[in-house]
Amino acid sequence: MQYEILDNAYWEDGIDDKSVVKCIRMHNEGNQRRKEVCVFSKFLPDRSLCPRYKEVVSVVGTERIDANTVERRQRKSSEAKHNEVKQQQQQKTQELEHLFHMKLKAFQIPEIRDSERKTLRTKLRRSESEVEMNAYATLIIGLETGILNERTD
Repeated sequence: MQYEILDNAYWEDGIDDKSVVKCIRMHNEGNQRRKEVCVFSKFLPDRSLCPRYKEVVSVVGTERIDANTVERRQRKSSEAKHNEVKQQQQQKTQELEHLFHMKLKAFQIPEIRDSERKTLRTKLRRSESEVEMNAYATLIIGLETGILNERTD
């Protein structure tokens, strides 16, 4: 069986150590190609040099493996930052959707729905947090039921 080592190998343990290399070997099986991801340690259990490790390093070259390792680390770091931003955006979206649904529920309460207190209803509609929304809802319900008295000073 013949195989080809792709030139995208990188140091699994980083550029400093260089004791583990990871590569992709493409096997030619008739008219089909099969991909195999391989990890080779520099030394075998008996502390002798691994021939497969040596083959990968000689085919790809240490400079290319170093460059691939640096590029991979930068890409993974960039992907991690991108995923973190994406996760924060999703969390913010979920919070806004939750707040929207809470406001819908608040306006289903008869005291709020039928209230003539336009400024408080507007403030409830424009509230930016659940606590703020609950405060305005409580005020409207309290004023509409007579629990709270509206004072004009």
